[in-house]
Amino acid sequence: MLYLVSPGGHRYRLGRAPAGAVLQDWSGNGAHALFLAQGPTSTRASIIVLNLRTGTSSRFTAYSGTPFPGVSFSRPAGTAILFQGAASPQGGYLPLQRFSLAGTRELCYPDRFPRAGAADGGFLETADGTELVPSAQNGLEVVSNAGQPVRALAVRGPDSCQLLNWWNRQSVLADCSGQLLAFPLSGSRPGQLTSSRDATRPPTRPGRCSAAGPAAAT
Repeated sequence: MLYLVSPGGHRYRLGRAPAGAVLQDWSGNGAHALFLAQGPTSTRASIIVLNLRTGTSSRFTAYSGTPFPGVSFSRPAGTAILFQGAASPQGGYLPLQRFSLAGTRELCYPDRFPRAGAADGGFLETADGTELVPSAQNGLEVVSNAGQPVRALAVRGPDSCQLLNWWNRQSVLADCSGQLLAFPLSGSRPGQLTSSRDATRPPTRPGRCSAAGPAAAT
């Protein structure tokens, strides 16, 4: 069963969740929930869109060589679905694809860039949905919603930067050889958040937790 829970703890029953599927995303307009079902040895990913107002659902399938594809609603309203599947059970990535809610493929995004190299899985989308940042072999790339490359970011050599998350609305966070950097989408100089030496330091010993709050490390 699927419930909506308010910040105050009130539960609202929305309907029955699709059997055997895992919740992946919630559309920005609040109208749909996105589910994924795929067996551990299957290459068919079943993408299920549940209408939260009517309780009806629709589904379509897409190929993914591994059972952990990336799938999410487009931003900001969730009027399309972004899907990143694996090329084969041995690895590799297919181009990022955009589908309509009914399962019609609308676009295949580029999977190779002049400076950033081949896309290697993973992407972020801006809050307004106008641009995406796919991860690539030699760094990151900014791509328009229409699939046109805009500019390269973090071009530092093979497997040198790993895309992590958004730092703010206009910068992405990446781990570059153990150093956390915030890369502005404008292409200006990245902000250094940690030094490379931080990656070699032992982790801070955690304090003990109690009902009165966290205790200081000893």
